[in-house]
Amino acid sequence: MEAIEFVRRIVAAGGDEEAAWLVHAELAGWINVAGFSPYPEDKLDWVYGIAEEELDEDLILEMLRKLKIKLPTSEALLALGPINTPIEIAHLVRRARTDMCPTKG
Repeated sequence: MEAIEFVRRIVAAGGDEEAAWLVHAELAGWINVAGFSPYPEDKLDWVYGIAEEELDEDLILEMLRKLKIKLPTSEALLALGPINTPIEIAHLVRRARTDMCPTKG
């Protein structure tokens, strides 16, 4: 799947566009297999072997930092439920953008 289609599918599902581009770039570099392409519905733990700690620290927190968005509260994260796909990450960013104040910087 081309990056543009990956982003289109995530945006159509209500995810944040900028987050979709960042997730695609990160995942494309995560697996070094010729012709491999991330999909919006990929289970990050199963397809990429990304443990919950890596997902939180290496992918989600780094993305929020790059986008200058404050970390959501524990309550907001619990309301979203488990995050284990690119679509779910993009939903988290969309929610963080609308429900929380972006940091200045």
